[in-house]
Amino acid sequence: MFYVNFRYGPHNGTNISKHKTPGTGELVTVGFEAKKPYCIVGIVSADGKELVHKLDLQLDQCSLFHDVGVTNKYTILVDFMLTLSPERVMKGGSLFKYEREKDARIAVIPRYGDADSIKWFHIEPCVS
Repeated sequence: MFYVNFRYGPHNGTNISKHKTPGTGELVTVGFEAKKPYCIVGIVSADGKELVHKLDLQLDQCSLFHDVGVTNKYTILVDFMLTLSPERVMKGGSLFKYEREKDARIAVIPRYGDADSIKWFHIEPCVS
């Protein structure tokens, strides 16, 4: 399994990305797991003492968000459909796969939003 010991990670999965929020000093973490929940966004208090918000993106598969942006009010994730699948490995395939047939998209997430508040914008795939 893919585990990293990060004290305030949003779940037990790998925490790929940590970003400090400009102005507030809160830490935004994006964690991935090869099983549900596939991706969790966490907000850690500016003093680093408390996980103050946790959001399951409710994805259908594990998609690795390569680019993450953080503003005072939003977290922005870019999803190019680079997926992770242990099941694919068991069938002789690759752990990671760029799924060209799926739409790329951008998620705009209010800082303390829930899954219903995420705005998804579909974009043309732009990975070669």
